[in-house]
Amino acid sequence: MKCLTLSSLTAIIVASMIGAPNSAYGFEGATTHAGMTGNAALASQLHRSLTQAGHPLGLFELLKLDPSKAPRLSGYLHRLDPDGGFRPDEKFQQTALAWLIAGSALADIPDGARLNHYYTPQKGRDPRTKDRKTKGLANTSTFTKFEGIPALEWLQSKNNLQSLGRFYETWRKATQLADMPQARQHNRAMALLALGGILHLLQDMAVPSHTRNDYAVGHFEKLGSSTFDRGSSFERLTGMLFGRLGIPSYKGPAIRFTRAADFFSNKHHTGLADLTSRGTFSPGTLPRSVRLLSGVDLNKLRQTLTRSLPLPLPGLPLVDIVRAQKSVCYVKGPNHLLSAYSLDANDNLRFFLDRKVQISVSRHVVPLAVGYSTAFIDFILSRLPENGKNTAPGH
Repeated sequence: MKCLTLSSLTAIIVASMIGAPNSAYGFEGATTHAGMTGNAALASQLHRSLTQAGHPLGLFELLKLDPSKAPRLSGYLHRLDPDGGFRPDEKFQQTALAWLIAGSALADIPDGARLNHYYTPQKGRDPRTKDRKTKGLANTSTFTKFEGIPALEWLQSKNNLQSLGRFYETWRKATQLADMPQARQHNRAMALLALGGILHLLQDMAVPSHTRNDYAVGHFEKLGSSTFDRGSSFERLTGMLFGRLGIPSYKGPAIRFTRAADFFSNKHHTGLADLTSRGTFSPGTLPRSVRLLSGVDLNKLRQTLTRSLPLPLPGLPLVDIVRAQKSVCYVKGPNHLLSAYSLDANDNLRFFLDRKVQISVSRHVVPLAVGYSTAFIDFILSRLPENGKNTAPGH
């Protein structure tokens, strides 16, 4: 497993002080998150629900937000990139779809919020984390103090301006204020901003490092020639691979759950965080490099490598030592590549995530995130008061 050196620690501290790019903390907001959220919205019943709620143009209805009634969110909106189409116009109005996507881009901006976008459903082998009560981002380095509350708690937190409770509260107000157009528009826009943030949180469960407690290594990889150009190579590559308009749609089986939390994680291990955590590696959770001695027993080697893993899954097959001496080899999972490995001139067996592995993983998890986002939208719409359902937290 990789560890922090003094030089990398210094870079982390300086990068934190000057403000590391958003891509260091989750899928890129201006490209991947915006594209996934837009695709999910168009594939869901949100357009229909808006038209039924008195907005004839549905997702394309202009909604005006009153900044005086939401000063904190309004301030955050001003920090969004105007070229991305996330900011409202000078009258603080934009389409319902634009408000939703703006909410998705907004989710990382509040101070400390991005550290709450982590959820590790597996119990780790690391003695500093295996017995912890929280499944959120936990400190696993002597030198770092990166910690956050679990994503599932953040989903419901009163400190979260984009919580599930705020979505239901503002959507309900918009419905009740049907005879007050300005108040209705404001609350509908607020509800969509909250929903966008929730979708961003859910989509981050498709990022390996977000579901494997891997921040200090997974989000501070060196990405360019500058010492300060650090972030997640997986997220940077995903943004370059799909952009905003090239996000693939989900074509798998129907996704259905009976609780909002189950979309993230559940006892059947079918939540998005479950699938990602159990089915991928992140840079800081790969097998430790080992030096091979002549006549090595492959079964014992696999046991050694397995013991070095901070999380029990995914497991490792037997490695092909002969092929690894000649070229890069790959560990294959059921849906995508898991890792690359090779044997150097000094007989050191090293595991890593190269571009081929990252593209393979990205092509699997991105459409999956779109599918879970679409299903989540339809689920919470089905729980709205006008549909006679319970909208208490967790439902």
